[in-house]
Amino acid sequence: MNKGITRYLAICGFFLAMSSSLKAQDPQYTQFYANQQMLNPAFAGAALGPRVCLNYRAQWAQIPGSFRQTAIGYDQPLMFGQSLQGVGLLINSDRAGEGNLSKIDILANYSFALQFGRRGHEQYLRFGLGGGIQQSSIDFQKLRFSDQIDPVEGFVLATNEPAVEKARFTPDVNFGMAYYNKHAWVGISAHHLTEPHQTFISNLRDNSTKLPRRYTVTGGLRFPVGQPNDPERITISPAFLFMKQRNFNQLNVGTYVTVEPMVFGVWYRSNFNNFNGSFISSDMVAGLIGFRQGIFSIGYSYDYTVSRLTNGISGGSHELAVVVEFERNKPSVFKHRKLPCPRF
Repeated sequence: MNKGITRYLAICGFFLAMSSSLKAQDPQYTQFYANQQMLNPAFAGAALGPRVCLNYRAQWAQIPGSFRQTAIGYDQPLMFGQSLQGVGLLINSDRAGEGNLSKIDILANYSFALQFGRRGHEQYLRFGLGGGIQQSSIDFQKLRFSDQIDPVEGFVLATNEPAVEKARFTPDVNFGMAYYNKHAWVGISAHHLTEPHQTFISNLRDNSTKLPRRYTVTGGLRFPVGQPNDPERITISPAFLFMKQRNFNQLNVGTYVTVEPMVFGVWYRSNFNNFNGSFISSDMVAGLIGFRQGIFSIGYSYDYTVSRLTNGISGGSHELAVVVEFERNKPSVFKHRKLPCPRF
C-alpha cells in the first residue's frame, strides 16, 4: 500500500475512533468580531454607518477534505427621529469533506436599540431578530464508505449504501440581545430556534437529525491606556465567548491590544463536557494581527492546534478578515455610539 493511501486511512481512522464523541456543530471563526452579525443579530447596525465584512477560514488545512468557510455581511444603522434601528444581510457558506458537503445560509437581520443614561454616560440595550434559509448539498459519488476499502488498492470497491438527496432547503430563525456602554459590552443569542432537520434522507427525520439550538454569550471590557492627550490610541480589551450547542460547550478567552493603526490579539479555546463525560480539553491557541487605514481594516489569524489531533496532523487553521466601515456624516439627535469591542 502506498504512503498516500496509508496516511489517508490513518487520518480516517483517527476520526472514526473519535466518532462516538463528535456531533454536528456550526462553523465558527476565531475573528468573530470581524463579522458581528454571525455572533448576534442584535449587533446588526451597531457601527456608526454602513459596514461590509468579508471572512475566509481554512480549518485544519493539512487534512484532506478540510473545512473551508466564507462569509459576507452588510449592515447599517437606521435612524428615525430618536429611534435607532439596524438592518443587515449575512451570507455564510462552508464546505467540508471530500464529498463536498456544502451549506449556504442567507439571513436577514433586524435590530432595535434603546438608549438611556445621562449625557456623556450613555448606555444601550439592543434586541435583534434574524431569519432566512439554509441550502445544503452533497456529492454522493465522492463519499467513501468502509465497504469500499480494498486492503491493497484502497477505496476502489462499489458501495452498497443507498443514494441520498443531492440538496435540501430549510428555514432558520435567530434571536439576540446586547448591552453596552463606552467601556464594556455583553451579548446573548440563540440560533436555530426552529431546530431544522439536517439530513439528506427524506424518510429519516427524528430528534437525532435536528440541528440543535446554539446559545452564545460574549462580552468584554475596553481600557484606554494611551497618553493623556490621546488615551484612545492604545487600548487593551480582554474578552470572552462561551458557546453551547446540545452537549458541546466551548469557552474562548483572549485579549486584544490596539496600538493604532495596528491590532494584536491572542486567544485560547477549550471544550468542556464534550458528550461522554465531564472533562476540559484544550483545542487551540491563536495569534492575530490586524491593520486599519481609513475605512479599511484587514486581519489575519492562525490557530495552533493543541488538542489530541495535534498541529502536525491538522496543519493549524488560517483565517482572513476584511472590513470596510463607512462613518456616518448626517447628524442626528440620537447620540449613537458603536460597540466598543475591537474590530477583530
